[in-house]
Amino acid sequence: TGANPVTGIGQCSGGTGAEHCTLGTGLSSFVGSLAGGGGAGLNTLASTDTANTWAVTAGNIGTLNTTTTFSAIQNLTGGSSTDNFVFDDAATLSGNVAGGAGSDTLDLSAYTTTTDVTLTAVGTTNGFNVTTGGITGNVTDIDAVKGGSTTAATNTLTGIDAAANWTTTNANNGTYTSGANSLTWTTFGDLQGGNNADTFNLGHSVTQAVGNAGAEQFTVTAALTADLFGGHDNHTLTILQPPSGTLPTAAGTNAA
Repeated sequence: TGANPVTGIGQCSGGTGAEHCTLGTGLSSFVGSLAGGGGAGLNTLASTDTANTWAVTAGNIGTLNTTTTFSAIQNLTGGSSTDNFVFDDAATLSGNVAGGAGSDTLDLSAYTTTTDVTLTAVGTTNGFNVTTGGITGNVTDIDAVKGGSTTAATNTLTGIDAAANWTTTNANNGTYTSGANSLTWTTFGDLQGGNNADTFNLGHSVTQAVGNAGAEQFTVTAALTADLFGGHDNHTLTILQPPSGTLPTAAGTNAA
């Protein structure tokens, strides 16, 4: 885009530099293709104010809202509305994903291998910044993350190094909050706390909940199966469920 935006695009190909294509206000896609070119620079496709579905189908290849195909695009930048970044099995990006404002989802549910996601910081706009193996760069301002649907028991979600609350909403599903920021997580059974105080509110089964540095609180509110591991500080285990189900296994330096 620029002072003289291009219209009626059927195909657009970049050169050897770092290309940047931003769709204009109100434009969610165009019917055609966008190729970033074969240069060493990282190429970017950005949206502005529309709801978007970004489907990454292979290495730096995919579609935006079905009708716009892209290739050799390493960076995807969402706008001020909802952005869903959906990855096919084994699809990758060698750049960054920026959710921006709005409710933004990183969807790795098609992966058939274990998906590990690490939260690195609270998002600048909302949600959290994360890293994951299929994306070389950073993923920012994400409000929901979905792990591989067939590997829930081994998918790992790691929290930031700040006080946080983990609350299950179903088996291997739940919400994560730190301060005013929140994240919805789906199909992650291995929950790893950061280097601060983590509170795990468990009403459903998970593979394990692990505290690291910080005083962890584990509260079990229903019959479930889970392994609970404390770190190196003092921890609290509270069981509110009557003894009619399977109690979780507790372990760690100061296991309750």
